[in-house]
Amino acid sequence: MSGLLAARLEASRPVAAICGATLALAFAGLLDRRPHTSNGLAFLQDHAATYAGQAHYRQDKVVSADGLITAPGTSPVGFACACLDLLHPEQADRVAQLRAMFAGEFAP
Repeated sequence: MSGLLAARLEASRPVAAICGATLALAFAGLLDRRPHTSNGLAFLQDHAATYAGQAHYRQDKVVSADGLITAPGTSPVGFACACLDLLHPEQADRVAQLRAMFAGEFAP
């Protein structure tokens, strides 16, 4: 699977992972040189022995860089919206509406 993920990125095809799925990216070495996030830096270090991307780790809700989207399990809506933004940039207004609709659920 690692080869397929790398081939997608090399072909400028998007790759996205949330929560524990970011481990597949870590094992594939795809987080070693790209900005990314996950369930925490310690999560990646503890569960992916080959992980070498510590310098590129971001403590953000979603990171989208160079066709790669990552998110912790606590950011499903942000992850989905980032994927939609990347796949359908012409639908930015609709994605913004979707984001606002879900944000309303958490408003006080």
